[in-house]
Amino acid sequence: MASTTTPSKSSAAILLGKQLRQMQKDKDIPGISCGLVENNVFEWEVMLMLADEMEGYGEERLLQRVGFGLDVFEEP
Repeated sequence: MASTTTPSKSSAAILLGKQLRQMQKDKDIPGISCGLVENNVFEWEVMLMLADEMEGYGEERLLQRVGFGLDVFEEP
């Protein structure tokens, strides 16, 4: 019988924190800015800034909140 383990809140928080810091410093991802909402690593605010050639499609910036569950690394 296979056992299933659920990650602890702290391990998920550590991995999310590492990924956030990587996205914030990575220069290979142009036009994306992200940060925490109320210092909660499980809730991010992400801004996409469209390139000039996409201007005709509406807003030049899209601001979205993204929430992550404790099973963020187990569920697609």
